[in-house]
Amino acid sequence: MFCLIDANNFYVSCERVFEPKLEGKPVIVLSSNDGCAIARSNEAKLLGVKMGQPIFLIKDLIAQHNIRLFSANFALYGEMSDRMMRILGQCAPRIEIYSIDEAFLDFTGFDHVDLVNLGHDIRHKLKQWIGIPTSIGFASTKTLAKIASHMAKTTGMGVFNLSRHPDPDSLLASFPVEKIWGVGRQYARHLKHNGIFSALDLKRMPLSRARQIMHVMGARMVQELQGISCLDLQDLAVDKKTTTVSRTFGKVITDLEYLKHAIACFTIRACEKIRRSGLQASAISIFIRTSKYHKGPQYANTLVKEFILPTNDSRLILQIILNALTQLYKPGYAYAKAGVCLLGLARVNTQTADLFAASPSPTSQKLMQAIDQINSTMGQRTLIFGAQGLTQAWSPNANKRSPRYTTVWTEIPNVN
Repeated sequence: MFCLIDANNFYVSCERVFEPKLEGKPVIVLSSNDGCAIARSNEAKLLGVKMGQPIFLIKDLIAQHNIRLFSANFALYGEMSDRMMRILGQCAPRIEIYSIDEAFLDFTGFDHVDLVNLGHDIRHKLKQWIGIPTSIGFASTKTLAKIASHMAKTTGMGVFNLSRHPDPDSLLASFPVEKIWGVGRQYARHLKHNGIFSALDLKRMPLSRARQIMHVMGARMVQELQGISCLDLQDLAVDKKTTTVSRTFGKVITDLEYLKHAIACFTIRACEKIRRSGLQASAISIFIRTSKYHKGPQYANTLVKEFILPTNDSRLILQIILNALTQLYKPGYAYAKAGVCLLGLARVNTQTADLFAASPSPTSQKLMQAIDQINSTMGQRTLIFGAQGLTQAWSPNANKRSPRYTTVWTEIPNVN
């Protein structure tokens, strides 16, 4: 028996925790540079706001209905997600954190427990302890649990046990195939071409035909819809093979020095991320590009640099990436976006060493740990590399960002 917990409109819900007067009012959370809608309250959805819709297209709608806008506050959302997952980890023997706002729980063996009541207890605890509303679905497979969670949300029941429904096929018949977990836009088009329009149609599809259209994943999906569990919980997070940090600039950059500041910040951030996961990289790629929406000449390019030895030392990687940027940069262009990607990630000390290369400095790891610890304790940019620059003139626009209530001392809520 699987359970999927899904936070309702998570980014919006996080904003409402610290500003309760937003309850019942239309709210939109914006993407980088405040360009598009990446989260919407139910009230905003009812007004016709679409996911990913550019804000400049709905200015009149925003003014007419007094829709509140928030720049994305990922520091707040990430920390609230951590709190949510720690609570869920106390509710079941096993947990798989699927995304920032979703988690699977394993309730196998809870045959004599009223799972609906248990689900309501979990919802109440999450709402009382951290203020986040959720929808919870129970089913015999992970794919069905995703559908049950969707039913819990759309029906307003909050908790839905698909395994106890008297006629689950009637629900699957009304569930569009494109909304099934793992069915993307391209697969949905192929399935509809073959007469598969609902989850029930896919459930009744021959395994051989499903395998032809969607390979092994398609056959597993059919079996999951039939109640045969093919996807177990992933107790341990799988190590990433790449880590990317990129940004669209708040304003275009033409000067190489400012571009270096941005690339240096992206590189340092990427290195921090892999060190936190106990990983090191074998190569790095860098890209810079102009914007097709900006008048003037267009340019985009990417360069990959391999390391002599795998490393997560910010100093070594920074030197390599800044040299690569010098090769990529061309004067006379207005650059709108840039980024770096660390490649070939693997656990520290698991790669084969190079017999002819110099050994890494024994103080490298200690120095990086010291820098990370200071920045973690005292706040980001307490210690920075000179290449990062003292200011971040390139930073994306975030003029409507709420305070980082839970992670920055100076932004803690004040109670009068």
